Amino acid sequence: MSFKFQWPVYGHKNQIKFLQDTLSQNTLANTYLFYGPKGLGKKYIANLFAQSLFCQDDNKKPCAKCYHCRLISKGTYPDFYTLGHNGQELSVENIREFLRKLSLTNVNGQHKLAIIYGIEKVNLYGANALLKTLEEPTDNTTIILVADAVYTLPSTVISRCQLLKFKPLAKEDMEDWLSNFKFNESEK
Repeated sequence: MSFKFQWPVYGHKNQIKFLQDTLSQNTLANTYLFYGPKGLGKKYIANLFAQSLFCQDDNKKPCAKCYHCRLISKGTYPDFYTLGHNGQELSVENIREFLRKLSLTNVNGQHKLAIIYGIEKVNLYGANALLKTLEEPTDNTTIILVADAVYTLPSTVISRCQLLKFKPLAKEDMEDWLSNFKFNESEK
């Protein structure tokens, strides 16, 4: 494909390259686990991934202008599902309802994407409910689990995911980011 990615992210070069390659080559895994300390941009990168997957622009992804990109940014794209955002509880009932919606037929395209934020907060019953879908995912469905820590997740869930570990920015990436700001001498 000849499009270019437009992901304004500092750091995480290996993770971003991997995700962009999977989109370019259309080799999406069934489940990804984005994990690492809070505040590193895992949620932001998951949303860029979603926009890039569904973006209609042939030149750059995500374009942030097409109908699909706008729907995703509003959280209303019909083949894009989220759970655990804005403090939503990851109870077994919420997980089951989420999985029921995910099992429905695609509306707009050939693919569905689901993101579960804060998966480390899921209890054992919720994890077991999710496990069945991770073992036998529906066709053309990708799930991204986002966690600040993985030590509370059952190993059976972790083993069914492609793991992408996010780390704090390297000094060079931080300096690159800071170069966007105009600091006077007293602020340096």
